[in-house]
Amino acid sequence: MSTAPRSETGGWWVRLARTALGLLIITACFLVGDFAKRRLGLILPGSVLGLFLLLALLGARLIRFEWVDQASRLLIFILPTCFVTLYVMAGENRALWREWGLVIASTLISTVILLWIFTGWLAQRLLRSSVTDSRKIS
Repeated sequence: MSTAPRSETGGWWVRLARTALGLLIITACFLVGDFAKRRLGLILPGSVLGLFLLLALLGARLIRFEWVDQASRLLIFILPTCFVTLYVMAGENRALWREWGLVIASTLISTVILLWIFTGWLAQRLLRSSVTDSRKIS
């Protein structure tokens, strides 16, 4: 990622070209992963295979991070809009909430609590191991 101000990194057409290149690379990785899934009959989704391929290409430095950075930021920005319809439909369906509301609410609450417990446990474990490692060094 460049530390230069945006005005020095090029005009809007340069940013547009970088975003288009990144989208092209990400889409190509997705399509190759999907093709491999169908061709090899794998259980793993093609999009996950495509992500592994993109990660391997980035790790091998065949693709530079700067090429996909702008496009990935755009996709992450757009991602929540894919789920808005789902949440609105579930929120307005009163029959769903009458029949399954207690189950949905209890599942959400217990999942959040378990996630907090796991995160706290993991953080304590990582902090203990970093303290132990720093004591071994000194």
